[in-house]
Amino acid sequence: MSPPVPNSTNQTPESSPNTSESDAAEAVPEQPTQATVLPPRRVASAPSEAASEADRIGLRIESPFLRTQSPSLSQRIEVQELAGSVTRLEQMTPSPEKIPRQVKFVQLPVREEGAISSSEVGAQWGLEKRRSVSWLVIAGASVVAIVVLCIFLLPLVNSSYRKKARLARLAKPVTTTVAKEKILPEISNPLTGKQAEAMQLFRTYATATTLEEILPYLRDSETLAPILRDRWQAMGISKQWQPATECSWLIVPQESRSYAVLCGVLPDQSNFTAYFVNEGSKLLLDWKATTTYGTATFAELEKKQGDPTEVRGKISFSDYYNATWPEKVYQCFKFTSADKESIIWCYAKRGESANISLFKLLFGDDKNGVTELKVNRITLRLAHGPDTSLPNQWLVQEMLNPDWITP
Repeated sequence: MSPPVPNSTNQTPESSPNTSESDAAEAVPEQPTQATVLPPRRVASAPSEAASEADRIGLRIESPFLRTQSPSLSQRIEVQELAGSVTRLEQMTPSPEKIPRQVKFVQLPVREEGAISSSEVGAQWGLEKRRSVSWLVIAGASVVAIVVLCIFLLPLVNSSYRKKARLARLAKPVTTTVAKEKILPEISNPLTGKQAEAMQLFRTYATATTLEEILPYLRDSETLAPILRDRWQAMGISKQWQPATECSWLIVPQESRSYAVLCGVLPDQSNFTAYFVNEGSKLLLDWKATTTYGTATFAELEKKQGDPTEVRGKISFSDYYNATWPEKVYQCFKFTSADKESIIWCYAKRGESANISLFKLLFGDDKNGVTELKVNRITLRLAHGPDTSLPNQWLVQEMLNPDWITP
């Protein structure tokens, strides 16, 4: 015999024959499970009118678990009572008592009747005067004016000291090689005692406005006349000017011809150096040496231009060598213009007369009776170097004179 089929709508558990009555009494009455209704399922086409009401309700889902009513809280929690006394903890040190804030009211002083106010005291003893800002501006402007005035007066105060220092510097020996045994006593030189005449002669030259005024006082004036007409320019000095009495007068005796150098200061505070020679009994000015005349200017020589036959300047040793001018073959010299504005490089071939003469001039040779002097003024004859040389590099062909004056 087959077992009975359980009813799907009946959720009451089956009771076994061994179930006691106590168990039945303890059984909690079951409540029917509430069903959850889902919305109708969407279909491709609208439902037909003949669809039953059950089909429109949709799928019914029921829970297989039974929901029982939860017991009360008192049934689920076991309450235990503690027997005995309860000990409460207290602070060991009592907290300090709060001190109430004490407020003290101080009464402000009351002005006495008949007391003198500060304004009345100022009226009796005098009030302080307030200074305006304008006095600060005036004081600052006064200080600036005093400083500017001192700056303008300083050159006038120190003019005498500056002139003395400049004249002492200009009084240094002029470049020349002098044979020791050939120096004559100054008293036997015809240029001795002609400083005053030289000063007046230079004054005539400096204040002249036409060339005819100075030609009678120049050395080789007939030969220099064409050059002077091309290059001479008036110095623009007033006729009232006189050379200072502090001008230095240096006599340089030489075997061929002695000459003298006059050094002083022009009205524009620039220095001048004038060369004089004695021809017969007449004192003449050497224009070429005084003006450092050259057949070519240093500006032209820097560009490898001009005629380098006669050039005046200051010479010193240098070490500017290259492949065109090797040190083994040439000796390098720096040749500077008289105004120190231009520089060219000159090379003398070692062993030749020009190089030997320059060495004697700059170093000195005691064996031949030549002494070394401090200044290095010189007159050279230059020549063009190789084609690969730079524009400001020249070959020393001959040393014309160890000074700017022509013997």
